Amino acid sequence: LVGMTIGLFLLGGVIALFIGTKQSYSATEAASRLQENGRYAIEVLSREIRKAGFRPIVCFSTNAPTESIKGWNADKDSVRISYMLPDDCTKICQTTYYIADGVTGDPGLRQQTNADCPSPNTNQELIEGVCDMQILYGRDENNDGRIDSYSEAKTTWSQSDWNQILALKIDLLLPSTDNNLTDAPMALPFKKNADTSSACNAKAGKDINTFVATDKRLYRMFSTTIALR
Repeated sequence: LVGMTIGLFLLGGVIALFIGTKQSYSATEAASRLQENGRYAIEVLSREIRKAGFRPIVCFSTNAPTESIKGWNADKDSVRISYMLPDDCTKICQTTYYIADGVTGDPGLRQQTNADCPSPNTNQELIEGVCDMQILYGRDENNDGRIDSYSEAKTTWSQSDWNQILALKIDLLLPSTDNNLTDAPMALPFKKNADTSSACNAKAGKDINTFVATDKRLYRMFSTTIALR
């Protein structure tokens, strides 16, 4: 009996160690995947948004795109860029980046193009697991080449207001694919547009500067500032 009792204690310890190691491995793997997806999303947005207003040298005799960039301030923000193709002065590609459900049913970063883009008339998911995007626009309000203020997109902005945009601050919120990776729901700084909005599995509340999950997934925020050329 004594030997059996000791054996049970040892077996229980081994099982507890195995479960703890597996949980730790799952959390580490999920964090690595989050980091990879977040960095890739930031890289894609930075590379593409810098194309806004592009006009190749051979097209300088052609009018530049009248609308280089335009955004919409909603529960999940979206932004559209316009630029000329390097080999065709008659075509202006318009690409919109926004958050919507993907093929798995979870939200992701999506891209929609018009007929003049290299991949015409596409609407595809670029990166899965991106559940929110919030954008602030840096405006040069007195035309001195310096940003005077950052603000959300306004429906009252005219084309001249959009032409004053020199940079974008973008915040992305990404969750892990798997649940039950944390001991308690995570809370982290993530500014929302309204106190009734929600991001992924978040609690709506009065504090729009804090994201509070309703599940036990890992969440990470990725931020960048993109200067327009």
